[in-house]
Amino acid sequence: MKDIALFFNILYYVLILPFWLYKKDLPEVLRLMTPRAVNKEYSPKKVIFYGLFWTSLRIPTFFNHCLRRSLVLFRFLREAGVEVTIIIGVQINKKGRLKGHSWLMHNGRPFLNEPSVADRFKVIYAYPGRPELNADLV
Repeated sequence: MKDIALFFNILYYVLILPFWLYKKDLPEVLRLMTPRAVNKEYSPKKVIFYGLFWTSLRIPTFFNHCLRRSLVLFRFLREAGVEVTIIIGVQINKKGRLKGHSWLMHNGRPFLNEPSVADRFKVIYAYPGRPELNADLV
């Protein structure tokens, strides 16, 4: 029964997230996505499986898929007791355009992302942590 609740709880956040990102600034959304307590009944493996399932659906939004995936997994992995940090970075692509990407870090390494992502993007925001990066955005 707890797996079914987790499955649909993740769906709820996938569906509500576009509205929050449209109406609120990123620091407020991150505060809303930060769980207040650890739920020992949530298995990190199930969180990853269900989270990747729901966020892989191409629900039309005005923001990147990686941001939705990072925010949803951030929420539920932290609730499962996994200390992840959400990272937002930018790079100039081959066409000279600014490209953004978000990913999770765990134990100082990219989590569920290729290891080189941290080298290819300049980190501009990290939550929680690294307040020197976030001071201009709050």
